[in-house]
Amino acid sequence: MRSPGSMPLLLADALHRNGLLHGTRLPAAATAALALGADSTTLRRLAGLDLEPFDAQEAVELLRTAMTEMEIERLTDVDAVHWSAWYLGSKVLNGTLPPRGATGDFARLAVAADYPDEPRQLMRLYGLEDAWNPGILGSSATGEVLAAVQELMESCPAEVASAAVTLAEA
Repeated sequence: MRSPGSMPLLLADALHRNGLLHGTRLPAAATAALALGADSTTLRRLAGLDLEPFDAQEAVELLRTAMTEMEIERLTDVDAVHWSAWYLGSKVLNGTLPPRGATGDFARLAVAADYPDEPRQLMRLYGLEDAWNPGILGSSATGEVLAAVQELMESCPAEVASAAVTLAEA
């Protein structure tokens, strides 16, 4: 079982690895982890990094160092894809990411993950990126995307869903 404080860090790392979170957002993830009980010298340094201009690559390096210090094992590439897909799905369902924009993000994730077999809904969403073109699905594209996202989220563990909310609010 992972500690609650490790969850925002794992998710931020997964999103960054998959090109869905810029390094400038990592201090917010560190702050969220601190609020959930995680602690290390490097994590505190990362959380305060955005108090002045900083290099995003430095934030990435601090995140990895903090995870090592706290003995948080990075997700496998496969798990990072799942967590990233679940994060995007949670944003679609809570209304902070419109279905039209989401299909592009899901497509980029599928490409970055080399067209994975799992989660299978990711490839369905990848295919729906083209459905926005007139004449393919037309007005039903939004419903198709929402149905695919809902199906994707049925496999999302509660701890990941909670981390997605925490990171989105950070």
